[in-house]
Amino acid sequence: MAEFITCNITKAIKKNCKDRQGGIDKLYLFAYKKYSKSLNLVSDQEVVTFPLTDAFLYEAQNISFTESTAVLNGGIEWTQKLNFTITESDELSEVYKLANKDYSAVILDRNGKYRFIGMRNGGEVTVSASSGTSRSDMNGFNISLTAKEDNQAYYIPNFETIFNVVD
Repeated sequence: MAEFITCNITKAIKKNCKDRQGGIDKLYLFAYKKYSKSLNLVSDQEVVTFPLTDAFLYEAQNISFTESTAVLNGGIEWTQKLNFTITESDELSEVYKLANKDYSAVILDRNGKYRFIGMRNGGEVTVSASSGTSRSDMNGFNISLTAKEDNQAYYIPNFETIFNVVD
């Protein structure tokens, strides 16, 4: 983990109009690849550069994202957790491939902000499948991606220029 650096806050937070919404509109997944920090630059909490990457749009449901901090070996570790549901279970699904390697994700929240999950270290994916007993029960997959990072999920103001979206 990164060396702990003491920094002072530099901005006040002012409560604006009640125009913020919770929830996630879109989810993009792609295989994690370790890049040198010179290729994935950040400034404050925003991604400045990142190698052009194919990001696969997942039409998922029940998408949720949380992140929390813990002090580990004198430094701060951010645990980023993304959960979502794929409600189709069939022979064409590639969900099983998610459990075979580390992945990263980008989410678009309902405030128009893109967030990068697992940028520096990738995330481990767990998959569980279910098919209930009644006709209205879900038949699909519950998927969880957990990443341990040195920082919060970065914001990506230039998502369209550094990611190639694959529908």
